[in-house]
Amino acid sequence: MKTENKINSTTEDYVCSCTTEDYTHSNTLGDYAHSITTGYKANSSTQGYRAHSSTTDERAHSSTTGNKAHSSTLGNESHSYTTGIGANSSTLGDEANSNTTGDQAHSSTLGYKSLSSTTGKNSISVSCGIRGKAKTTRGFIFIVDWRFNEQEGWYIHNTHTAMVGNKIEGKTIKPNYWYWFEDGILMEKKT
Repeated sequence: MKTENKINSTTEDYVCSCTTEDYTHSNTLGDYAHSITTGYKANSSTQGYRAHSSTTDERAHSSTTGNKAHSSTLGNESHSYTTGIGANSSTLGDEANSNTTGDQAHSSTLGYKSLSSTTGKNSISVSCGIRGKAKTTRGFIFIVDWRFNEQEGWYIHNTHTAMVGNKIEGKTIKPNYWYWFEDGILMEKKT
């Protein structure tokens, strides 16, 4: 089966852009536009107000720049980015990255060792995966303390949430630090 290098782009309002082949790109610029890719290493990008961007395969990238835009990826090692106020970014794959920069925006990851990052005021960075990391500049983090034992395997021991300046397990949450749990110990690392 021949792999195609396709590009699909739209610039009008209320339009959709979709690709399904490997190494493809999908881009929209209009308001309320949608961009979807399902191919390996595909890229999806929107710039319109309330636009949506979605990818479903490994190493895919999804990006939005409009207010209230949504960006979502499902593949391992994929990346999802938003920059609008109130925008949402979500990844489901292992070692995937989710990042938002708008005020009141949300970033969420579910995969093993995935990263969730926010920079906006009152934003929320949620990392639910095993050894997943979360950081924020001016918002909140939500992290899960996963534990492992031979009888149960991986299980959730506890969940923690805090705003920058507040504490989790006795540690003050600092801006631009990654936080995660390893064997019940809250770890931190400056970026």
